Amino acid sequence: MQPCEVCGAPGQRHHIVFRSHGGLDIPVNYCYLCAWHHTDGPDAPHKNRAADLALKLREQRDLQNMFWCETYRIAEIAEIIGMSRRTLARKMRNVPAVLGEYRREDIIKFIMGGRLYEELQDGHQRSAAASADGFILLDSGGNHHGDDSGPGTGEG
Repeated sequence: MQPCEVCGAPGQRHHIVFRSHGGLDIPVNYCYLCAWHHTDGPDAPHKNRAADLALKLREQRDLQNMFWCETYRIAEIAEIIGMSRRTLARKMRNVPAVLGEYRREDIIKFIMGGRLYEELQDGHQRSAAASADGFILLDSGGNHHGDDSGPGTGEG
């Protein structure tokens, strides 16, 4: 059992991008939190939208560091994220590819459950909902809108 990332107590595996929202069973999508920091406490990602989005933003940054080239083939993606090539190819069948090459942004968006996140800078206000937690959700065109993947789904 892995220790809680916050306090060091025995941890539970938390899926940062919930499986029902397209999250994968891969190490970059996990963090380990004790029951208090996972589901019970007021700052647990299942109860606190800001905590949930902070973990998503952290995962997205990790993916940006893992995928630094412009394009990748399916075997390269599978090796980087630790998933079988066959399983990944099946899951990515709807992700656009050109001659078997997948764009970095499309790979990250796929792993993030079809969504990309952007942290707002102090002083920038895009909408009341976005500015309340410091994050906005970007669609594929870079437009922002509300995020329905917040805490309270009961997954983890």
